[in-house]
Amino acid sequence: MSETTVYLIPKKYFEAGEFKAKIETAFGKRKFIDGYYDEDSNWFAAGDNAYFLFDDSSEDENSPFEYVEIHDTANKRLLPEGLQDPVECPFCQADISKDVSASL
Repeated sequence: MSETTVYLIPKKYFEAGEFKAKIETAFGKRKFIDGYYDEDSNWFAAGDNAYFLFDDSSEDENSPFEYVEIHDTANKRLLPEGLQDPVECPFCQADISKDVSASL
């Protein structure tokens, strides 16, 4: 299982529903994703070229990510759906679990 969550944030504005279609097409063509990991959850499985998404492209038996979930809504928040405890500030490592949980 992956230990890291990565967010790809576009520089360009997309209407709700437009971003997912573009990313799914682009990632599929480049074989970063390949079909569904869990179709009911709309999670995509890692593809053969998933390693090329990251600087560390050394291949081993483990995929660089477990699945891809593409968020595409009009919401302007960026919070993971499943939070691990504790949630730490990426800058100062302070425990911000209570703050984040209150905003969900």
